[in-house]
Amino acid sequence: MAACLRQGRPFLDELVRARHGKIRCGIGVEASEATARRMPLRGRPLLAWVESRPWELIFARLGFPVGQPQSAPHLLTGDVVHTIDPAALESLILAGSVLTPGAVRGLLEMGWGERIGVKEVRPAAPGVNEYFTADPLNGAYGQARLQVRQYGNLFGAHTYVLTATANERPLSRWVVGCHHNGPGIGNRRPGTGRWVPHRPAAFEIQSIGPAQLQLARREQWPGCSSGSAARR
Repeated sequence: MAACLRQGRPFLDELVRARHGKIRCGIGVEASEATARRMPLRGRPLLAWVESRPWELIFARLGFPVGQPQSAPHLLTGDVVHTIDPAALESLILAGSVLTPGAVRGLLEMGWGERIGVKEVRPAAPGVNEYFTADPLNGAYGQARLQVRQYGNLFGAHTYVLTATANERPLSRWVVGCHHNGPGIGNRRPGTGRWVPHRPAAFEIQSIGPAQLQLARREQWPGCSSGSAARR
């Protein structure tokens, strides 16, 4: 072991020099052991403190770098909004945030509905599939249908009831048969080149499902990350 360490010393020294002064940049996943310790139980078992964190693995598989928790854009999942100071939370959202259904539900409980343009979050209807719109961000996959119903329990598929003043640019919708069932993944304000401060995502993912490796979604997500707020 001593000989192995001596042999690896030049490489380790060079690694330290290359990393010196650099910081990790990427999507800030607002989840940590410290966050879990502040998670409200609200009648749930102690295991609720152990938050599932599959997003980091999903981002890695899709080629997205994961930065420090303070990096923008911020990914706010589950109950994490209840553990963040209100002033800090407002700063995170203004800097650019992606909100999963659980985070949106938490913001609604805190009275943020009008500010984020959402009246209600509800589970998507059983048996839905995801239907990509013809939005340019979807590229060649506009009008594509992605299978969701076979593993909907892994995805935690939800839909949103938006306020009358919400500026919606849906990238996908849920489809039951031939009928639309509300927005799946929403995005930017229509007619502008800037991101809105927050972007709702339709999934509260608890484990890595095979659909995260589908080509259509792999193409869509990098296109969604090219906005100005996502690159701050």
